[in-house]
Amino acid sequence: MDKDLPSDFPTSISGSGGPTSSSRGPTVSELRQRVETDPNLDPTQKRDRRSALNSYATHLGLAPERDPATFYPNRSRLQKFVPAAHGIEKKTWGTILSNVTAVFRSYGIPVRIRPCPRDLLPAWRAMRDPLEERLKWRLSSMIHYFSAQGIDPAVVDDGEAAGFHRYLIEETREKRPNAIFQSCCRSWNEASDTVKGWPATRLTVPEFRKRVRIEEGLFPASLREEIDRWRGLMSGASLLDDRAPDKPFKPSTLFTKTEQVWRYLSALVHSGAMRSSDVASLELALAPKHFEAALTWYLRRDGKSTPGLAETAATMLGIARHWARLAPDSIKLLARACKRVNCRRVGMTSKNMQRLRPLLDPVIQQKLLALPERLLAQARRTKNPRKAALLVQTALAIAILLVAPIRLGNLLRLEMDKHLVYALPNRRGELRLVLEGFEVKNGQDQQFIIKGRTREILELFIKRYLVELSNSATTKIFPGDVGGFKHEVTLRWQIMKAIRDHVGVEMNPHLFRHFAAANILRKNPEAFAMVSFLLGHKSMQTAKDFYIAFVGTIINEYFQDHVLEPARGKNRRPRKDGE
Repeated sequence: MDKDLPSDFPTSISGSGGPTSSSRGPTVSELRQRVETDPNLDPTQKRDRRSALNSYATHLGLAPERDPATFYPNRSRLQKFVPAAHGIEKKTWGTILSNVTAVFRSYGIPVRIRPCPRDLLPAWRAMRDPLEERLKWRLSSMIHYFSAQGIDPAVVDDGEAAGFHRYLIEETREKRPNAIFQSCCRSWNEASDTVKGWPATRLTVPEFRKRVRIEEGLFPASLREEIDRWRGLMSGASLLDDRAPDKPFKPSTLFTKTEQVWRYLSALVHSGAMRSSDVASLELALAPKHFEAALTWYLRRDGKSTPGLAETAATMLGIARHWARLAPDSIKLLARACKRVNCRRVGMTSKNMQRLRPLLDPVIQQKLLALPERLLAQARRTKNPRKAALLVQTALAIAILLVAPIRLGNLLRLEMDKHLVYALPNRRGELRLVLEGFEVKNGQDQQFIIKGRTREILELFIKRYLVELSNSATTKIFPGDVGGFKHEVTLRWQIMKAIRDHVGVEMNPHLFRHFAAANILRKNPEAFAMVSFLLGHKSMQTAKDFYIAFVGTIINEYFQDHVLEPARGKNRRPRKDGE
């Protein structure tokens, strides 16, 4: 600790009670006062650190005289903070945090350890140097922590690892400390298995998610075989079985419903109504008393019904009705239970409505529409060819979604000359994005004209950047390792990160569909047919069900602007001089 600090100056939020222990910590005002009176700082340093503390408090909404300044009590604010939403650059926010961290470090407040290899103890330096770059990068924070604490590699165990976990949570501003801790533990165990001289002690990899599903092997073989038969029937294995659906499930749908079955069975076991070894068949598991027990366990765990529970209940009701073929009285009871846990609303969810509202702001809209150009400019300044190609790919994805709001699964599987089709040979003439019904979720054909700047970005990407993202010649726009295409999670993250960093809002790829519909309906509240056609709905009723609540606010706005205001204008008497 700084030798000039007063003895009662609060410095640490660390404690011995695990990751949740904390004390109040110094306020921003107390730290500013300390900076002002620090004889070791010159006027420029004082100015920069005062400014950083003021900006830190302002952007996070901290009361300087009351709220603690340290990272741990403000972790939630730091995780949610988006620089673009506050009108500052990401680099500027990084500078503010760097200066605030310097203030903390100067006055003995625990902060992240500087990852400098020359500061490592000899034992840890010898352990680190032979590692391949991937493991070296993943284990860096853990190695530097143990070295700074003077912990010898041979004595590292779960207890010492728990201290590292507490350090990540309380003394760093990592947004995902639990995920980093898990990664470090896995990497440690990998090094233990593959790196000569690495300690043999293995670390326990913690599980932070609330897992419901029980291992399938704990259930009887008869139940597992029955579920396999049900899966085969749902996938279209039999054309004559009257229990089969009219239209076979898509692989993604079948995967989701299978997961719901296993979660239901696991909840039944967790409820105490049955032991896993006694669940011999789906018919037995779906008896009304067991159905009630499984659903009640979910309700008690979550404190309310959730969309996931409602969908699981509906899936199990379908199995009870068409596969197990329970008695009509039992089906009636199960249907009543499903109705009681059904919390799904018709139309847009409240979460999507909340995310859509800022996107209707004219300033935000201009930032979003200009984002592809901004990413292209950033790519031109990027020296790394692959990083530049990823920026242009992200710009292209956003540009396409703005003019052709298709689903993410269709976007990532786009191919030249198959979905992006020119009217004339040699890629000349009008360019269309074409999706056939069998490729789309609801079986509807879709076509969009790609022109103007969107076409230019596409052709630039194909000509100059696509080669950087594929090991061989390809017609795929988003190449990757999942059947030749990029993983959905990766592309979704690319798009959302770019929008969050540059526009300052949370926008997932599917929200482009709502964004398009909202802007059409703002221009014409009756244009449901246009919305339905653009989004590829089977029926115009789908568009009405989804967006009728949104149209209500548009009508209210129209009423105020075109009915009330003109009426007020007619009744408003002219102002006299001096009023």
